[in-house]
This record gives sequence, C-alpha cells and structure tokens, in this order.
Amino acid sequence: MIPARASGPAYDGGSWRLADLVLAAAHLDDPHQPAIRDRDGLAAALAVSLLAEQVLEGTIAATRDELVWLQEPVSAPPRDAVLRVLLGHGLPAPIAVVADKLARDSTETVWQRLVALGVAQRVPRLGRGHGFAFTDFNARQWPRALLSRAPHRPDAPLDGAAPLAVVLWRVLRILGLATFSLPAGTRAWLEAVDPPPGIGPLLRALPAART
Repeated sequence: MIPARASGPAYDGGSWRLADLVLAAAHLDDPHQPAIRDRDGLAAALAVSLLAEQVLEGTIAATRDELVWLQEPVSAPPRDAVLRVLLGHGLPAPIAVVADKLARDSTETVWQRLVALGVAQRVPRLGRGHGFAFTDFNARQWPRALLSRAPHRPDAPLDGAAPLAVVLWRVLRILGLATFSLPAGTRAWLEAVDPPPGIGPLLRALPAART
C-alpha cells in the first residue's frame, strides 16, 4: 500500500493516501465540522478516493465502468478494509456498485486511519454516539502542502508526488473544495495535465457533493 507517511523534498511528513487528503481538505477551516455538510456526498467522495488509492498502487484497474484485479491479494484476510470489501464482493464488478458498498463505511475507515496516525481522535456527539475531529492543525494543511509542491512547468513529468496531486485536485474540484491559493503555474499545470490511467472512470462515477 501507499505509505501513510513519507519524507522527501516534494512533500514532507504528510499522508500519501488520497482519502486522508480529501477528508483533511474538507476540514481545512474546522477540525470538527466538514465544509461538505452532505454526509452521503462526502462518503461517496471518500469511497472513490479509496478505490483510486488502489488504482494508483496498481492493485486494481478501472475500465470504462468496471473494476478488475491487477494484483489480487493471496493472503487472507487482508488488514486493509478496502481490500476486504473488494475480495468479499469479488472482481470484476461495476464501479458504481463497489463504490456504493464502500461508501457505507468509508468515512469511518478514513477517520480510523487518521486516528492511527495520531492526527485525529474520537469525540462524543450529543445524541449521535461518537464522531471524530482533527487534533493536528498541520494535518489539515496536508492538501495545500501537497498541491503547492506540484510541478509548475507544462513539460514537467508525472512522477513523484505529482500523480497524487493531480488526482487530489480533480476530486477537490468536483467537491467544490479546490479553493487553495496556489502559484499560477502550479494551478495551470494541475488543470491541464491528464489524471493517471484508470482514474477518469472513477471520477466520472463521483457525483458532485452538495455543500
């Protein structure tokens, strides 16, 4: 899997998992309440982001409307919650069906990862059991930090952190969260470059969330 933390000149100390970054972007201005109040829309976005992580890792491929294995796990049961869902459902399968199944628990799954990283915690919710909140201000800045380090030259290669930045930007645009102040060249590059192979079908399966 993509490591939770990585260091290097492009992106220091942040999560390299797309869904973590999407949830952080939704909480940029508030550690408790997301900018997207449409819970189903946010859950759908996180589900697609979890699938995109597997595509970026090379575990699955997304065709026009279907998911297929590239590297089916041989050990059972896998620790990764997304892989457990994929194995339990079976592939090939329609993107929409798998994304809908993942969306049932996607928000909880991503929060639990952030808790494990030490940047979020479980908090009580009046009359609603429990919820989660960010405890680390820097973690909510991860998306801005990653995007600001994306290439700013039209001929820049799509390597290093660039593929993740491109996918993150596309998801945030759909959600109405692509509001970061970025260098003009970087924003132009993010808008112009095509997402990595297999990401387009996932983005097309994602409805715009209502804020």
